[in-house]
Amino acid sequence: MEDVLDVYHRPYDERCPVICMDEKPYQLLDECRRPIPMRVGKVKRYDSEYIRNGTCSIFVFTEPLKGWRKVSVSSRRTKVDWAHHVAELLEVHYPFAPKICLVMDNLNTHTISSLYEAFPAAKARALARRLEIHYTPKHGSWLNIAEIELSAMTSQCLRRRIPSIDALANELNAWNIARNNAATAVNWQFTTDDARVKLRGLYPCFYLTHDTSDMSEILSLKSICLHNTGHCSVFSKTPRRFSQTGGYASAEAPYRRNPAAFAGADRPSEAVDRPWVN
Repeated sequence: MEDVLDVYHRPYDERCPVICMDEKPYQLLDECRRPIPMRVGKVKRYDSEYIRNGTCSIFVFTEPLKGWRKVSVSSRRTKVDWAHHVAELLEVHYPFAPKICLVMDNLNTHTISSLYEAFPAAKARALARRLEIHYTPKHGSWLNIAEIELSAMTSQCLRRRIPSIDALANELNAWNIARNNAATAVNWQFTTDDARVKLRGLYPCFYLTHDTSDMSEILSLKSICLHNTGHCSVFSKTPRRFSQTGGYASAEAPYRRNPAAFAGADRPSEAVDRPWVN
């Protein structure tokens, strides 16, 4: 996650532009009966029944800092299809860029091996050398800016029945040209520091199962936390948890949350703060 966020905050470099890629399936639907057009005082009316004409796959490549995108349609979603779309990106749209930073998800077709299945080894290797690939984490495809483009495309162009691949390609081409002419860019605001606060539950924690007064052990844990997040709080007494985001848990924590629950019982041992390691 932090790798992708760091990529998004690179300054613009025309010699290594950041390109985000994603794809989505689309169902081709035709009308069983001709819709009744909209007129004064009447909305457009259509039958809920439809004819299913199969599915296809929509590929989107976008350069968020430049406000450019390329949308294309394929009848299938295979390794060879992905490889041909990447080759078009490198050879047609960015022929003079020595390298392209490509952000995408971990789909099984999104690999360098796909290039070797589609092209001779020499050409596949030449294309692979120009790719700097960064994968979004599993269940973290929201980090892919191309999904923002897919969302805009769906709401502006695809919320209707389109019967064929040719008709879909024409509609998407018109949408693509209009959006590129407007140079609609994406201003990404989410940073690594934001992730360490809002998504702190995703970061690993360190546990000590024994009490210790060994300062070297405490300082070692503190250095690990500082290396990863830049801040850390360390407390004594067991059981303890050292979190990379600065949180902690101790035997005293339940008492502090609900003292009445411990009425008549032994109070848990105090958590002794060690300010000299904070």
